[in-house]
Amino acid sequence: MFSLFKNNNKNKNIPLRNDNSGDTSREIRVFISSTFSDMQSERDALVKTFNYLKTEASKKGVSITMIDLRWGITEQESAQGKVIDICLKEINKARPFFIGIVGDKYGSVPPKGLAELADLRDFSGVASEIIQGKSYTEIEMQYGVLDNPNWMDASFYIKKGKGADDKNLDKLEALKEKIKKQKRYPVYYYNNAEDIAEQVRKDFVKILKERFPEDKVMTYGDEQSRHQHNYLDSILDFHVQRNSLNAQINSAVEKGNLILLHGPSGYGKTTACARLISEFSTKIGFQVSYYFTGAGNANEDLLDVVSALLGQRIGYETAEKEISEAIRDDDMTHLIVLDGLDAINFSDIEAYGAQWLSLLPGNYKVVVSAEEGSDLCNFILSNKSFTPVECPPLARNEKEHFIVEYLAQSRKKLEAHQLERILEASITDSPAVLRALLDELTSFGYYEKLDEKIGSLTRIEDDVELFKVILERLNGEFKSASLIFQSLMATRCGLAEDEIAEICGIRLFDVSLLLGNCPSLVSKVGGRICISNALIRSILERSLEAKVPVDEMRKRILEFFYGRCKDYQIHFIQYDPKKKNFLYDDTSRIILESAWQMYELKDQEPLFDFISRPSVFEVLFRTDRTFLRNAWVYLMGHGYEIESMVKGENLKEIDKYLAPVVANDLGRFLMTDLNNPELSKICYDLCMSILSKKFGMSGSTQKKVRQASLNNQAIAAYKAGKYEEALALFEQSLALKLEIPDFGRISEEVAVGYTNLGMILKIMKRFDEAISKYTEAVDILKTLHKGPHTDTADALYYLAYCYYRTDEDVKAYDTFHEAYEMYVALDGPSSRDAILSQYGMGRSLLYTTNWVDTVDVLNEALKKSIDAFGEKDEVTADIYFMLGRFWEKCYKVNKDDGDLEDIKYYAKQSAICYAHSDNKEDSQRMIDILKSL
Repeated sequence: MFSLFKNNNKNKNIPLRNDNSGDTSREIRVFISSTFSDMQSERDALVKTFNYLKTEASKKGVSITMIDLRWGITEQESAQGKVIDICLKEINKARPFFIGIVGDKYGSVPPKGLAELADLRDFSGVASEIIQGKSYTEIEMQYGVLDNPNWMDASFYIKKGKGADDKNLDKLEALKEKIKKQKRYPVYYYNNAEDIAEQVRKDFVKILKERFPEDKVMTYGDEQSRHQHNYLDSILDFHVQRNSLNAQINSAVEKGNLILLHGPSGYGKTTACARLISEFSTKIGFQVSYYFTGAGNANEDLLDVVSALLGQRIGYETAEKEISEAIRDDDMTHLIVLDGLDAINFSDIEAYGAQWLSLLPGNYKVVVSAEEGSDLCNFILSNKSFTPVECPPLARNEKEHFIVEYLAQSRKKLEAHQLERILEASITDSPAVLRALLDELTSFGYYEKLDEKIGSLTRIEDDVELFKVILERLNGEFKSASLIFQSLMATRCGLAEDEIAEICGIRLFDVSLLLGNCPSLVSKVGGRICISNALIRSILERSLEAKVPVDEMRKRILEFFYGRCKDYQIHFIQYDPKKKNFLYDDTSRIILESAWQMYELKDQEPLFDFISRPSVFEVLFRTDRTFLRNAWVYLMGHGYEIESMVKGENLKEIDKYLAPVVANDLGRFLMTDLNNPELSKICYDLCMSILSKKFGMSGSTQKKVRQASLNNQAIAAYKAGKYEEALALFEQSLALKLEIPDFGRISEEVAVGYTNLGMILKIMKRFDEAISKYTEAVDILKTLHKGPHTDTADALYYLAYCYYRTDEDVKAYDTFHEAYEMYVALDGPSSRDAILSQYGMGRSLLYTTNWVDTVDVLNEALKKSIDAFGEKDEVTADIYFMLGRFWEKCYKVNKDDGDLEDIKYYAKQSAICYAHSDNKEDSQRMIDILKSL
């Protein structure tokens, strides 16, 4: 079992990824203001242009959405108060981007009665313009740009020639003149739609270069970092201030290293984590890294969390090395915040991550949040190393402050008796529920019936029922609500608004209108909409299937994305050897979404054909290896064979420079993810063959490639249990390493070679030969690293074990002790490696005459193990067993001529220790002996 976050002094300058430096928004929303009937061709051209711009923007990790809410709005809809309110709100959301187009028509004029609407109080001057008889289009341009004192990224397009609007021609020409006279923003004159499209393309290509000047596209790490940062911003946008809880969390962080934040769903754990991140990111001496589980990504696992923190996709076989190199041994205090970790499969955490938190060096602090009653929460609460902090219900003053401030955003205020009713309702003890209730009130348009509305909502006693009421209201008011929610439930990575509209076959206006009326149900991350709240997802799952079958929606999503990636070919230009990662662009998301939908639909044949393609395999391997593994396990369970990928001709579609990379990655995947070392070896051989044939390498370079290939083949043989073959291959690899001038005998590479040989010889129980190899490795590592180092400590530990197995007990004790002191210096006395080394010391002493030291060392190791890992841990059980052996030995030595009470004591202690180690047979044997005495 590897241990995550293990200190490594060699790489003290490599930090975990963090976002302390802040970031600008990576989302561009462009509001298009125009009339409808005479602008069909202009809109069609802009749609095509923005589709192109979306692709360009995605290469920089930026999302672009074209917002043209006037598209398809009927006169009846225009007469509704909410339409103009939503349009103006969308202008605010799109700032500073605005495009105004004026053609032959002035546009429809809203009825003057709309000026009386309370909602328009948020929009200065709009009511006056309605009374003056201005059109929707002119109102948008006035409010959005012409009357706005702040700078905008705005441009106007005026069609050449005189307008054709006989009824409002004067108003049309006056609007044109007003636009011409303003000098702040460019005005273009056009003949046809293509003129507008070309100018918009030029303008936004320039904007992308100026605002996002990176000369490369986004890597996996960049994308994950942006994604998490955007999610953090969305949480902090408006939240309940909880001074008492915040102070408690801060105190726990200042005093301890491991903190558990727990409480029921919706009680503000995520918000508390976001607030903690924001506050400590600005504190001198702190460096903050974080991960929000469920930030729009479905079915995450532990590798997703670790990979995001490191900024690159890794596998379990490389996790210990990669994380060790990322840990910094410096004067900074490193705070790692992991929100919602209970959403990850608990068995996964148990198998790979149950111990790593306690192994962190002293300058690391970790805050984990988990829902009350979850397996992870219960597990951590039983761990004495953690300081628990409970998220309590909202206090009355916290509720009141939030209600007043939140409603003030919409210029709304409650009467005292109305406020009191909400404060008294038990359902509003939850921040998530309180915000949802307030959102319902702000969307309610009848002031005269507000008391009745508040009464109906506050009488609800269950949060599930409240969200059901909200969903029923949305389904009643928006005919496309079920479609939209089902699309968000079915997606793997979230959807942009225009993607939802196209997939569902509805207007963008309807999507934006619905999403604007349910902010408490959805999250927006990096320009994409998702449903991240577990409670809301569970309610939606139960209520949507009957209305819109999920498989039907999955087919729509698949059809939408698959056409964009079915012919995808990866190229060498997308590969960055220094980062060992493929550069991220939106194609990765499109490929993952397509494969995910096939997987969920159980479309076995299409899924097999798709992920068998080398280009698709490589993208998934680099961006979501966990899903790739699950997909292949599923397919192989239904008779599909991955052997078809392991063919040289299958790589012909790949760029020749990438073919060996893909072959090598396929070998890694087969060995570490699918546990198929036989096929893995074929891939490594294929990689070497391609390199030799296509590139004709010679000299030192060829030896490096050859030894790397031999090393991979040796690991594959080792995984297959072919130890003789693995030993021979490791020996050949080491021989080549010793010949390579760039390495030299005193090098990390050579030390690893000797360590690998020692490992195989140890497994084969050729301990004398293993001692020789481990000794060579220790000598090299001590020369390379003058002080304590993880690699040196590990080599010493295994050398000590081999001494123990050859009955050289004194040497074993001394070497275990040297390893123990290094582990203590690196990770502390309660780290697993330190405890194991101390256990090795006691085990070696057991076979000497130094019995006093034996029991002292073993008892000290036992106490540390129980405190750090608990009574049921396997290391604790091993130490109990060795103590059972010790006390039984005491009994045997003294049974013939020792004091009877001492003999009984020895037998009893032995029985107890065997029992604790779950060794029932030996425990019963000692109990029987005790009874006979």
